[in-house]
Amino acid sequence: MNVPKEYIKNTAMVWVGFLLLFVFIYAFTLKPQVKKKNALGQKLQQAKQDYENVVKMSDKDTRDKLAKEIEELREKMRGFVTDMDGSVNLTFDISRLAKSSNVSAFSIKSRNHKKLFDIPGCNVVGENRMEVDFRGDFRQFARLLNQLERHDPVVFVDKFSIMDDRTGEGASNRINMDLSVFVEKKQES
Repeated sequence: MNVPKEYIKNTAMVWVGFLLLFVFIYAFTLKPQVKKKNALGQKLQQAKQDYENVVKMSDKDTRDKLAKEIEELREKMRGFVTDMDGSVNLTFDISRLAKSSNVSAFSIKSRNHKKLFDIPGCNVVGENRMEVDFRGDFRQFARLLNQLERHDPVVFVDKFSIMDDRTGEGASNRINMDLSVFVEKKQES
């Protein structure tokens, strides 16, 4: 059987034409529909998850468990955050710690008397910063540093510098520390 080349050529052109037509139809009509179907499927999954969460939240045991967990987290937070009244007393606490560490020429000053420093992305907690200067040897410095970081709430030592300042009265260092503490902002009702 001898098939003319012209027939094969025409048949191939028709097939290529239909193939291009199907690719065009798929690319411009079916593929966007598949993307929309997948996006709707994801939204449906999220809605089902939200529904399941709402059903779980309506359960009294789950609510009690979550309330207990929130209270535990608040209790942990109290070890790191103080309120405004506690912030005022903090300078006295730090002075008392310095006195117990036997440092000399102790001074403390707040960096901003008017308001708290904002913490990016946090609306509930601000930062109170202080600068501490004193004279002492390395052991006194280490003792005070240890007491500050064990303090409740925790006092963070952002940076410190120790300068050798030997003046006639034996070994003494001039020490400067930048401290910060987290303070709960007053919420407006």
